[in-house]
Amino acid sequence: MNNIAFIYVTVGLWAAMFILWVIKAVIDSRARLLSEAVSLIKFFSSVVIIYIPLFIGGWVPRGIYKDNVWTNILGVIMCTAGIIFSAWSRITLGKNWSGRVMVQQEHALVKTGPYGIVRHPMYAGFLFALFGTALVLADIFGFSWSVLSAFFMVVKSRQEDKLLAKEFPGDFLKYRQKVKMLLPFVY
Repeated sequence: MNNIAFIYVTVGLWAAMFILWVIKAVIDSRARLLSEAVSLIKFFSSVVIIYIPLFIGGWVPRGIYKDNVWTNILGVIMCTAGIIFSAWSRITLGKNWSGRVMVQQEHALVKTGPYGIVRHPMYAGFLFALFGTALVLADIFGFSWSVLSAFFMVVKSRQEDKLLAKEFPGDFLKYRQKVKMLLPFVY
């Protein structure tokens, strides 16, 4: 396995993101920390799942394409960009964040920073980082998990959109017309 260093870089990026999430949950949480812990466990589990083929050996097909430095570099760049975008989003959202789809006390509709690029930048960044990780891992499982995660992120994004449209009827509808959900200018 020639790409072990690239795999370690992606693991380090995800670990840094998890640490940021824990710190921000402790600092910003308006809910009980236990309810935020469930969200952190889901985040951690989702990331660990993509690495499963590394732990179980030959049970899952590996190498859907020949490992090369260019796909590894591209994967690490995507993972890094996704983590940075997601972290920027988490920091920008501050006390409005919750692991569950809900409106916080004194909730505000955030439309600045990464929220001016896409409506759900944490999910967009997470998915971009996940696909970058899958590119480094080069296995069908990683790509399959990324696609499945994208499906669930779209579902959760739509739930949040419905809640925000109800909570901020006029403002959110204008915002939704200007800013795409997960992919700038596309979707």
